[in-house]
Amino acid sequence: YILKNSGKTAVIFAIIWGIWAWWINSDHGTEIALRATRTQIAFTIVNAFVYSLLMEGIFFAIRSVIWRNITTFIVPNVIVTVLLISIHTWRGTPNVLVTAAAPLAIVFALSLAYIFVVGPRRLKEKAAVR
Repeated sequence: YILKNSGKTAVIFAIIWGIWAWWINSDHGTEIALRATRTQIAFTIVNAFVYSLLMEGIFFAIRSVIWRNITTFIVPNVIVTVLLISIHTWRGTPNVLVTAAAPLAIVFALSLAYIFVVGPRRLKEKAAVR
């Protein structure tokens, strides 16, 4: 389930955030904008799979609802924030914070949707199968 959906998500968001990275960094020249775009696309594709697996793994591993929700939100989002900003910095993206801000805001919103809508639905489905 999660792999199938993260594959679609990876392609869609790689295109969106690749264009975003290009646009935000295009004032610094084509080569720099292209490097920022490639960095964002590669990160988005890898992150869609790893982030989804990590988030769902944490969500299903913790029984306490409050700790499950807090941990499922904080751990993957701290990791993705640090990695995205670090990778763009390492690759020389000029507008690192602006380049990362929009994708991170959407990732945070989607993780909340998972925690409060998708995850509980998946828990019910899993319980019904047993």
